[in-house]
Amino acid sequence: MHQEVPKATCDTFTSVFADTGDNMNLKPNAIRKKIETAKIVPAWLRLLKPLWILQHRLRRLRAGHFKLSATRYAIYTNQSPEQRATVDVPKPTAVWWNRL
Repeated sequence: MHQEVPKATCDTFTSVFADTGDNMNLKPNAIRKKIETAKIVPAWLRLLKPLWILQHRLRRLRAGHFKLSATRYAIYTNQSPEQRATVDVPKPTAVWWNRL
């Protein structure tokens, strides 16, 4: 029996991430595992991957996910562990530019 799982797009920011330069996914053991996993992916699937990525990005473009308005968030920091510090982001981006 096939049941459709309900899903929707959330067009608001829900999370904040920091790039500390110590991303576990960029360490040698993770890179090695990624290469090992890629070797077992069927060739037809590897060929379709760019198309899936393209259609995903086109849907995001159509939904306006690359045209973001200014926002702000509040986080705890090392300098402010007891009280959240507010950060204004005048030009948010949906692209992690230093990881392309």
